[in-house]
Amino acid sequence: MAMARSQLAAVFLAVLVSVAPLAGAADNLQDACNRTLFPKVCIQALTTNPESRTANARRLAELSVYVAAEVGTAVAAFAHHELNGVKEDALFKCVDSCSDDIEEAVAHLSALTRELTDAKFLEVKAWLSATLGGSSTCEDTCKDAPISEIKNAVVTKSLEFEKLLRVTLDLITEASGSMSADE
Repeated sequence: MAMARSQLAAVFLAVLVSVAPLAGAADNLQDACNRTLFPKVCIQALTTNPESRTANARRLAELSVYVAAEVGTAVAAFAHHELNGVKEDALFKCVDSCSDDIEEAVAHLSALTRELTDAKFLEVKAWLSATLGGSSTCEDTCKDAPISEIKNAVVTKSLEFEKLLRVTLDLITEASGSMSADE
């Protein structure tokens, strides 16, 4: 159990938190990321893909969707794994709710990756705008749960995932100027 937890944590950290080299990033990537709420998260998420160095705004948004879906899947798997050891009701509710929220986001992102039309991008943009408009649902749900390593890990990973979702929304918004909902 500890091995699986550390492996999931390593995957998540490698995808999201590792410090990616900035020197190889093209100006358009740096410029696009600078226009997001979390430029560092944006650069870290996208520079691992060599295509991001030459990608236009639309492709950067697409790449961000893929990364967010991958990271969200890893975070949801981590939360699900942690549920197996939770005995306390408030903590179970906390972790389960966070997992459900992350899975919902991944479902929306995955639907977009299967159909990269303007209409789907605009649909995901609207959903992300509504979802990210308030405070963290995971953090709110967990406020009454007892302090624990599991709670801290799940809430922290959820907040980092929300930052990546915000970056994805910002990149979609940047690219959506030329999109049409009629597609």
